[in-house]
Amino acid sequence: MGITFREIKQEIQEQIQDPSLAKSKAAELFARCRSASTAAHFAHLMTSSYAQHKALNKFYEEIIDVADSFAESYIGRFGKFESFPNVKENSTDGLQIVGNLTKWIDSNRESISDLSEIQNDIDSILSLCDSTAYKLRELK
Repeated sequence: MGITFREIKQEIQEQIQDPSLAKSKAAELFARCRSASTAAHFAHLMTSSYAQHKALNKFYEEIIDVADSFAESYIGRFGKFESFPNVKENSTDGLQIVGNLTKWIDSNRESISDLSEIQNDIDSILSLCDSTAYKLRELK
Protein backbone atom coordinates (compact mmCIF):
# COMPACT_ATOMS: atom_id res chain seq x y z
CA MET A 1 0.00 0.00 0.00
CA GLY A 2 1.20 3.53 -0.81
CA ILE A 3 1.59 6.56 1.38
CA THR A 4 -1.63 8.07 2.72
CA PHE A 5 -2.82 11.64 2.48
CA ARG A 6 -2.56 11.91 6.27
CA GLU A 7 1.12 10.86 6.13
CA ILE A 8 1.86 13.39 3.38
CA LYS A 9 0.11 16.15 5.34
CA GLN A 10 2.03 15.27 8.52
CA GLU A 11 5.36 15.26 6.64
CA ILE A 12 4.63 18.68 5.13
CA GLN A 13 3.67 20.10 8.53
CA GLU A 14 6.92 18.79 10.04
CA GLN A 15 8.90 20.51 7.31
CA ILE A 16 7.21 23.89 7.76
CA GLN A 17 9.19 26.07 10.12
CA ASP A 18 7.61 27.70 13.11
CA PRO A 19 7.38 31.28 11.79
CA SER A 20 7.72 32.90 15.22
CA LEU A 21 10.83 30.83 16.01
CA ALA A 22 12.34 31.65 12.61
CA LYS A 23 11.69 35.37 13.06
CA SER A 24 13.12 35.41 16.59
CA LYS A 25 16.25 33.56 15.38
CA ALA A 26 16.62 36.07 12.53
CA ALA A 27 16.34 38.96 14.99
CA GLU A 28 18.88 37.24 17.21
CA LEU A 29 21.31 36.87 14.31
CA PHE A 30 21.06 40.61 13.65
CA ALA A 31 21.58 41.37 17.36
CA ARG A 32 24.56 39.01 17.52
CA CYS A 33 26.17 40.73 14.52
CA ARG A 34 25.73 44.13 16.19
CA SER A 35 27.20 42.78 19.42
CA ALA A 36 30.14 41.21 17.55
CA SER A 37 30.77 44.56 15.89
CA THR A 38 31.00 46.35 19.23
CA ALA A 39 33.23 43.67 20.75
CA ALA A 40 35.48 43.70 17.67
CA HIS A 41 35.73 47.48 17.90
CA PHE A 42 36.94 47.16 21.50
CA ALA A 43 39.42 44.44 20.49
CA HIS A 44 40.58 46.65 17.61
CA LEU A 45 41.46 49.40 20.09
CA MET A 46 43.17 47.01 22.51
CA THR A 47 45.48 45.12 20.16
CA SER A 48 49.13 45.98 19.69
CA SER A 49 49.26 44.12 16.36
CA TYR A 50 48.82 46.31 13.28
CA ALA A 51 47.50 43.36 11.24
CA GLN A 52 44.87 42.56 13.88
CA HIS A 53 44.02 46.24 14.21
CA LYS A 54 43.30 46.47 10.46
CA ALA A 55 41.46 43.11 10.28
CA LEU A 56 39.20 44.01 13.20
CA ASN A 57 38.59 47.48 11.77
CA LYS A 58 37.36 45.96 8.51
CA PHE A 59 35.20 43.44 10.40
CA TYR A 60 33.47 45.88 12.75
CA GLU A 61 32.70 48.27 9.90
CA GLU A 62 31.52 45.69 7.35
CA ILE A 63 29.53 43.41 9.67
CA ILE A 64 27.03 46.23 10.22
CA ASP A 65 26.35 46.53 6.46
CA VAL A 66 26.02 42.80 5.80
CA ALA A 67 23.82 42.33 8.88
CA ASP A 68 21.64 45.25 7.78
CA SER A 69 21.31 43.72 4.31
CA PHE A 70 20.26 40.41 5.90
CA ALA A 71 17.71 42.13 8.16
CA GLU A 72 16.20 44.17 5.33
CA SER A 73 15.87 41.11 3.10
CA TYR A 74 14.32 39.11 5.91
CA ILE A 75 11.89 41.86 6.86
CA GLY A 76 10.99 42.38 3.20
CA ARG A 77 9.99 38.75 2.92
CA PHE A 78 8.54 37.98 6.37
CA GLY A 79 7.66 41.30 8.00
CA LYS A 80 9.18 43.38 10.77
CA PHE A 81 10.85 41.87 13.80
CA GLU A 82 8.73 42.03 16.95
CA SER A 83 11.71 42.54 19.25
CA PHE A 84 15.44 41.97 19.57
CA PRO A 85 17.05 39.84 22.24
CA ASN A 86 19.64 41.35 24.53
CA VAL A 87 22.80 39.50 23.51
CA LYS A 88 26.33 40.46 24.46
CA GLU A 89 29.62 39.19 23.11
CA ASN A 90 31.86 39.11 26.18
CA SER A 91 35.15 38.23 24.53
CA THR A 92 37.78 40.81 23.71
CA ASP A 93 39.72 38.32 21.58
CA GLY A 94 39.04 39.01 17.89
CA LEU A 95 39.37 35.39 16.79
CA GLN A 96 36.99 34.24 19.50
CA ILE A 97 34.50 36.98 18.60
CA VAL A 98 34.25 35.91 14.94
CA GLY A 99 34.41 32.23 15.97
CA ASN A 100 31.49 32.62 18.37
CA LEU A 101 29.39 34.29 15.68
CA THR A 102 30.32 31.60 13.15
CA LYS A 103 29.42 28.78 15.56
CA TRP A 104 26.06 30.35 16.39
CA ILE A 105 25.21 30.77 12.72
CA ASP A 106 26.27 27.22 11.88
CA SER A 107 23.98 25.92 14.63
CA ASN A 108 20.96 28.13 13.85
CA ARG A 109 20.91 29.10 10.17
CA GLU A 110 18.50 26.35 9.11
CA SER A 111 15.90 27.53 11.61
CA ILE A 112 15.96 31.06 10.14
CA SER A 113 14.91 30.39 6.54
CA ASP A 114 15.63 28.05 3.69
CA LEU A 115 15.11 30.74 1.03
CA SER A 116 18.19 31.20 -1.13
CA GLU A 117 18.30 34.99 -0.86
CA ILE A 118 18.22 34.83 2.94
CA GLN A 119 20.83 32.06 2.97
CA ASN A 120 23.00 34.14 0.61
CA ASP A 121 22.90 37.04 3.09
CA ILE A 122 23.85 34.64 5.88
CA ASP A 123 26.68 33.36 3.68
CA SER A 124 27.93 36.94 3.32
CA ILE A 125 28.11 37.24 7.10
CA LEU A 126 29.99 33.93 7.33
CA SER A 127 32.34 34.91 4.52
CA LEU A 128 33.30 38.07 6.41
CA CYS A 129 33.84 36.03 9.59
CA ASP A 130 36.00 33.48 7.73
CA SER A 131 38.08 36.17 6.02
CA THR A 132 38.60 37.95 9.33
CA ALA A 133 39.55 34.69 11.08
CA TYR A 134 42.16 34.05 8.39
CA LYS A 135 43.65 37.53 8.81
CA LEU A 136 43.71 37.29 12.60
CA ARG A 137 45.25 33.83 12.57
CA GLU A 138 47.72 34.09 9.69
CA LEU A 139 48.77 37.71 9.32
CA LYS A 140 51.06 39.20 11.90
